[in-house]
Amino acid sequence: MATQPRTQVSVEEYIDAYILRGDPEPACEYVDGELIPKALGTRKHGRVAMNLGYLILMHYEQQFRVSAEQHVQNRPSRFRIPDVAVEERKPEEGRYPGTNDPVYLCVEILSPPDTLEGMLSKCRSDYHPWGVPYCWVLDPEACRAWEYHALDAEGREVREKIAAGAITLQLCDIFHDL
Repeated sequence: MATQPRTQVSVEEYIDAYILRGDPEPACEYVDGELIPKALGTRKHGRVAMNLGYLILMHYEQQFRVSAEQHVQNRPSRFRIPDVAVEERKPEEGRYPGTNDPVYLCVEILSPPDTLEGMLSKCRSDYHPWGVPYCWVLDPEACRAWEYHALDAEGREVREKIAAGAITLQLCDIFHDL
């Protein structure tokens, strides 16, 4: 399968087209001037995202808000789109979390052609330096999960439950109905 060529645009063009108007398809992340198409999810990907959002809201609604496929600006020249973003409940400012407003948890759900190393690299290079204390990478095809905390050198696979500070969920609930 051929990959799409990357396109150079300014931050202002990206914000106008992809955030304010939401026009172009496919959804693209923005990294230092380049548009990087985000892999679209499979049925299992979508179910995992929905299960995860439901579980967090069901158990932690008083503490957290959950968003799916939300733009986050982790640096002045970078916009990422985590599959699920979890924010602490506080007054919101702006259309999306910005450089001085990191979220609590970023979750990446593997889709073809994503790789585990690519997603862990995103945690290492984008989310943790921005101030996100917790990242999860979920593989709906293999029903496997990794947690990557900002204080860890590398992500680690988890077997029964996954944690992000105050949030703890059972993997069997996240991967339910696959």
